[in-house]
Amino acid sequence: MQQAKLKATIKNTPVITVTGARNMWLNAFVRVKKLINAAGAKLVGNISLVDTHPNPISFITIFHWMLHGKKDKYLNIFPPPGVSDRDIKHSSVFGKSVLTHLNNNNWDGLQNELVKEGAVKLNYNLMIIETVAGKIFGVWANFIVKRKNRAFWLAAFKYYLLIAFWIGAPIVLTIDAIFFRFFSPKRIAARKQYFLNLN
Repeated sequence: MQQAKLKATIKNTPVITVTGARNMWLNAFVRVKKLINAAGAKLVGNISLVDTHPNPISFITIFHWMLHGKKDKYLNIFPPPGVSDRDIKHSSVFGKSVLTHLNNNNWDGLQNELVKEGAVKLNYNLMIIETVAGKIFGVWANFIVKRKNRAFWLAAFKYYLLIAFWIGAPIVLTIDAIFFRFFSPKRIAARKQYFLNLN
């Protein structure tokens, strides 16, 4: 019922998506993009706010935030987790671009402006990791949802994430660097453009 109300609300309506994430948001954006199109709405812009610290650091800080519920400096050494206050304040720049198009009732070219303003930034290494991780996550999700003792398997998945991040991800990136990165520039460029575009 709620889904039907949502579809009725956004049908034939311009929609701008805003993501707040650690740094992996591509798979979620693709799914949301498909849902918006299926609802008959028009996706006119995408803004992605992420944790811009190096991946290992943001991994540690986000785990601290998740486990303790505190968005503070872990051990007084690491930066606060999540999107920085500076980047949140900077997002007002995107609002000015959106307002101009809203007042003109013309959304053409908005996404290109947002990209130039830094609303969407793609990290190649993270793009590769997320492409692989998305498939593996689907396998885990389908497996856990069918288990009666989900608490045990969720705990197992947590430890799997640690192993996958510190061991699996470097292996994936090494293989990609040796066999794909420098031999498929057109494929890589097309993949990046896919995530920058709205269709």
